[in-house]
Amino acid sequence: SSGIFFPGIDYIREQINIALIKTDFKYSVIIDLAKISTIDYTSLEGFKAVVNDLKKFNLNVAFVNVDENLQRRLCFNN
Repeated sequence: SSGIFFPGIDYIREQINIALIKTDFKYSVIIDLAKISTIDYTSLEGFKAVVNDLKKFNLNVAFVNVDENLQRRLCFNN
């Protein structure tokens, strides 16, 4: 169990964007958080940015295996 903190979220977002470009934005994204128990505010905002990035291309993002404590923080209403 570990966490995602700044600047780790920048790397994750960059890798997601690279994968989307390589696949011509044809696939939605699944983020497995099985080994993540904490994230900082910057990482939370980074995940929100990923969700918003994908919405622009009518794609979805799914967070799976989310620790119970993180579920409340990852509920995006925008």
